[in-house]
Amino acid sequence: MNGSWLEKYDQPQTHGSSPKSEFDAFMELSKDPSIVFDENKAWDRVSSRLSITPAKKRFNFTVIAKVAAAFVLVALSFVVYQVSLTDKPHLVEISVTETPMNYTLPDGSVVYLDINSSISFQEDFTERIVNFEGRGFYDVVKGGSAFTVRSNDLSVTVLGTAFSVETYKDHFSSFVSEGLVQVSDQHTNQMVNPGELLTYQKSTRKFAVNKNDNPNILAWKTGKFIFKNTPFDEVTKNLENYYKVDFSNVSQFKNCKVTAEFDQQELSEVLAVLGEILNIEFKISKSEVKTLGKGCR
Repeated sequence: MNGSWLEKYDQPQTHGSSPKSEFDAFMELSKDPSIVFDENKAWDRVSSRLSITPAKKRFNFTVIAKVAAAFVLVALSFVVYQVSLTDKPHLVEISVTETPMNYTLPDGSVVYLDINSSISFQEDFTERIVNFEGRGFYDVVKGGSAFTVRSNDLSVTVLGTAFSVETYKDHFSSFVSEGLVQVSDQHTNQMVNPGELLTYQKSTRKFAVNKNDNPNILAWKTGKFIFKNTPFDEVTKNLENYYKVDFSNVSQFKNCKVTAEFDQQELSEVLAVLGEILNIEFKISKSEVKTLGKGCR
């Protein structure tokens, strides 16, 4: 390398010289040991002539598309959630505490609810499913789908029939008046025919089905009683279920037997007849019936 080359290099470059040729010239010059020059200054000259400009930033359309899609998905999810809230059928809940009542369900089926009983179902009633606790009698009309009564882990399924359901604490029972009933838990199905009584112990998870021999099994609903040499304590239990009273001092008359029939008579009339038959006096105080006298003739 010589001074003339340096002078040439130091002159303004002609148009069209490439950044690569300028850089190669700088590298060739730097290898000549006879030339002493300021490296920093030389590099500044070269770099200024290379005219390197930073590339323009480009939008990442893939990222933008993903963000937009996520936004649309969230928006649609919100709309679907809002619609589901709006379209969700209301839950109808009915509880009976003091007086039994008849209630007609949306499909025309009728349920008789005893006191301390409750029923709930979806307002549209498209699936004909009710949740039930307590004691009730169902008169189910035939429909396009099965009718199901659910009580905790048990369900009673029918198409069109009449049956009772009683569920309290550890006890469940169902008496079939008409039609065919299927009672199910999580493991077993049990069919019940007309005139049969199914009982189920929740603690043991065992079904039992027997022919019903109790003429008063529905007396709690109908108010019709048939007693044939029936023990007095059993008589009072039947009367308690229908008239919603409590009898006291019953145990001392447990050996007394009753033969009589009653059909929706006033409680005072029933007690008057029982008093004559058994030589017993009754005193009614609100919902309590006190039993007095020697008893049994």
